[in-house]
Amino acid sequence: IEEAQRLKPTPDMRHRIEHNSLCTPKQLKRIKELGVTPSSSIGYMWGIGDDYAENFGPERERWLHPHKSMIDLGIIAGGNSDYPVSDGNPMVQIYEAVTRRTRTGRTIGPEEAITLKEALRLYTWNGAYLGKEEHIKGSIEPGKYADIVVLDRDILNISPEELKDVKVDITIVDGRIVFQRPKT
Repeated sequence: IEEAQRLKPTPDMRHRIEHNSLCTPKQLKRIKELGVTPSSSIGYMWGIGDDYAENFGPERERWLHPHKSMIDLGIIAGGNSDYPVSDGNPMVQIYEAVTRRTRTGRTIGPEEAITLKEALRLYTWNGAYLGKEEHIKGSIEPGKYADIVVLDRDILNISPEELKDVKVDITIVDGRIVFQRPKT
């Protein structure tokens, strides 16, 4: 990336690193210096986080998906599931970013936990920013696509443990309802 920018300087290039699973402080500093925009597969934490922790050991597991450190450094990172390798439900991934818990309840690198609002930003505005689409999506504002979901509960007023169980009632894309969950 550094060499490419030296040969052909391109402002606001937003080179990406996909997965960005294990990232040390030294690597984070370099990511910041180069203006790289990581897309973190935090979705791995739920399904294979226990294996990660066993393989990496306690000294390195803290650096799995280090979103708190990225936020503190001013790195704009997005979140992704890498479905079908891991759960495709963004609410499970948001739960993981907030709690840092695996399917078995193990907590990995709790110092890298982020707030719910920070996690929501990973999957909305930050994701749009990574694709250079923040001017048309990623937030609800006049002139942007009306891409929104209606959830089955107010996620700002529930426990973090409930996040993984939240369901989408309605999905609206460009102002049109494209999904409506059947009433039970």
